[in-house]
Amino acid sequence: MLKRFIGLMILLPMMVTAQPRIFHDIAGDKLILNKPARRIISLAPNLTEIIFAAGAGKYLVGVSSFSDYPQVAKNIPVVATFNDLDMEKIVDLHPDLVVAWQGGNPLKQLNQLRKLGIPVYVESFSKITDIPKNILAIGKLAGTNVTARQAANKFMHAFAQLKHNYAHKKPVKVFYELSLQPLLTLNDRSLVGQVIHLCGGKNIFATTRTLAPHVNVASVLAADPQLIFVSKQTNDVQAIKSWNAYQQLTAAKKHHIFTVDSNKLERYGPRILEGAQQMCADIDMVRQTANAHHYAKHVNGFSKLLGLAHRVRHPAV
Repeated sequence: MLKRFIGLMILLPMMVTAQPRIFHDIAGDKLILNKPARRIISLAPNLTEIIFAAGAGKYLVGVSSFSDYPQVAKNIPVVATFNDLDMEKIVDLHPDLVVAWQGGNPLKQLNQLRKLGIPVYVESFSKITDIPKNILAIGKLAGTNVTARQAANKFMHAFAQLKHNYAHKKPVKVFYELSLQPLLTLNDRSLVGQVIHLCGGKNIFATTRTLAPHVNVASVLAADPQLIFVSKQTNDVQAIKSWNAYQQLTAAKKHHIFTVDSNKLERYGPRILEGAQQMCADIDMVRQTANAHHYAKHVNGFSKLLGLAHRVRHPAV
């Protein structure tokens, strides 16, 4: 009797673990996992970074093109591009979970995977705080909850610190160049726009209707930004040279034209806070420079007034 009881106690955790778990993704689609995912495929570079942050990177068997971080991700077979999935490769890898990005992967092919019995989990991003939420979701799917929770908490703490340090400071007018030819930027609904706002910057194209509007040089000159950020995915050397030619621009006159790492600012991934920290520091430097210039002008003007008063009181003989 005692042996049967001990045997039951040993088997009980295994029986509990074996219970199927039901998940619902952002699209409301249901997927069932009989056990934590151990053969995962990522269909976007930012999802690859999130999966690693959640502690499940060791379970990746396939990734999308441009999955270049962390370094080890470059060694994982590529099974997708931004607009196409290699269905044969994916099926051959026998995944027990495919992680997709809503609006970033072809819905028709995702549904084909579902019909083949492959669990597909769709993640969605519209704001910075969706990143830790999706890290936690991967932790549940892969059974790496502890690591995922630690990563999510660390992210939220750093995000809150940046918000506290910069969000309420005096605004600095910012132009973000996404592309030189054609000249493209990003509005405030974009990830970059959110970071500019987080840093206390004022995006000169914040309220455009489209996420990545086509703009012209004249409109940039009219807005006269104090700071220009150039994405490194564009021809940054040529872009900086082009903007420096417009010396009527405050940013050009003050040499406030900086390049930024697009992978750290344009991906909904954990490294966004690294990019945000640098952007906030650059914006704050420009802010302090402007404040110092304003103070110097004020002191200089006050000194002139004092000098004038002195001459009135003590006229030269």
